[in-house]
Amino acid sequence: MDKSGVSKEFRRSPLWHDLAPFMEPYLAIALACLLMVAGILGSLVPALPSTPLVFLGGLMHFLWMGERSVPISILIIMAVLMVLSLALEYLASAMGARKLGATWRGVLGATLGGIVGFFFGLPGWILGPMLGALLFERLGGHSTQKAAKAGIGALLGIMAGALGKFVTAWIMVLIFMGAWLWKIL
Repeated sequence: MDKSGVSKEFRRSPLWHDLAPFMEPYLAIALACLLMVAGILGSLVPALPSTPLVFLGGLMHFLWMGERSVPISILIIMAVLMVLSLALEYLASAMGARKLGATWRGVLGATLGGIVGFFFGLPGWILGPMLGALLFERLGGHSTQKAAKAGIGALLGIMAGALGKFVTAWIMVLIFMGAWLWKIL
């Protein structure tokens, strides 16, 4: 037996040579779909990347299948969507804080709180921007009520960013699958 678990005798048999090319496209799309589903789940669970996993699924399929995969233009569209979703996710908490009356200090606090919170997992990702906006507003001399309002704005921005990632991940999957189905049909 070799590393793949297939015996040498079976590899030499006509059945293997008949099945292997037939199964390859199905294996490629199954792995791409697995990564894409993980990406969609990643938009809901902060511990997982979202749109990068969706893009990785499309890229893996493209590299594996070559000309039998989607056109390169589809991957470019997916890459642009991935970059936009990641940038907007980080800006969302700062924009949410600003929308509810935060000054530049609150926006800076939400941004820095998001960066620091990144290292503390799920609680840090949720609470970091909120606490950062609250702390920086308080340090700027604003009332606790105004600072709390800025912190809640940052939290709402995080939720909006997560929703945006979820929608973008689905759009990326639908673009890829639509192009793939168009190619094989």
